[in-house]
Amino acid sequence: MCYMLWFLAPSGLLDVWRYINSGLEQRNVTVFWRESSEFRANGKIQKYLLSWENLEDPSAQQHNDSVSASQNYTISLGHNSYKILVWAQNRASISSPSVIIIPATDKNGKVHYSEETTENNTEHKIYISWKPQSKFSQYVVEWCNQPTHHLCDFQWKKYGKNQSSDLITSDAFKRGVRYTFNVYGIQGDRSYLLEKKVKYLEEEPSRFLSCNIDEITANSLRVTWKRDDPEFSSGFIRGYILYMKMDNQNCSVQGFKQFRHAGK
Repeated sequence: MCYMLWFLAPSGLLDVWRYINSGLEQRNVTVFWRESSEFRANGKIQKYLLSWENLEDPSAQQHNDSVSASQNYTISLGHNSYKILVWAQNRASISSPSVIIIPATDKNGKVHYSEETTENNTEHKIYISWKPQSKFSQYVVEWCNQPTHHLCDFQWKKYGKNQSSDLITSDAFKRGVRYTFNVYGIQGDRSYLLEKKVKYLEEEPSRFLSCNIDEITANSLRVTWKRDDPEFSSGFIRGYILYMKMDNQNCSVQGFKQFRHAGK
């Protein structure tokens, strides 16, 4: 009796995205991939293949590499635009390539920045909305689950052209931690940063700051303090409140004379 085994190449496309860490002379671009809902491995994936090329310099060498275990890969690129392709390979052959374009450093348009309230958030869920534009076929929202850590646990989620909001869920979201969500519009293989949103799952009360007092006169004094780095603040800084009381009075907030200082 004779048996014939047929092996099929992976079908569908990998879900590919990237994280760009820009420097003065080059950018470190980490490419991430995972199986999309339409992807079928058709056996064990043996490795992933990558290829990238400079789109603005045809004479530049095209680069190729592969990885077997990891599902991310970091590339050092210049400030031109680049085309990156990612394939999955099993015993039979390779999948169709997933394509992503890394835009040139100066090619993105105006980005809308906003610091937003915690309205519509729920436990471990942060509400995000964006302004849709008809020219985009898809949207991507990216963020870090651990924004204060060196390894930030980078995440991304893709949406259809008719979606413009979501409750993003993560068990890693915590009160008093500042999260930045970047919203991209997708047109073909190119992505455009549209909005940058700073959010908290829930803001926590601010703490007392250490103050220095100098330039004391008979009727005035100067108070200075070091501002917290907003990236590590437990809430948005909307202003400062100073409390003043005479030395011979009890030390408690109640009964202090209050001064408000607007601004950041």
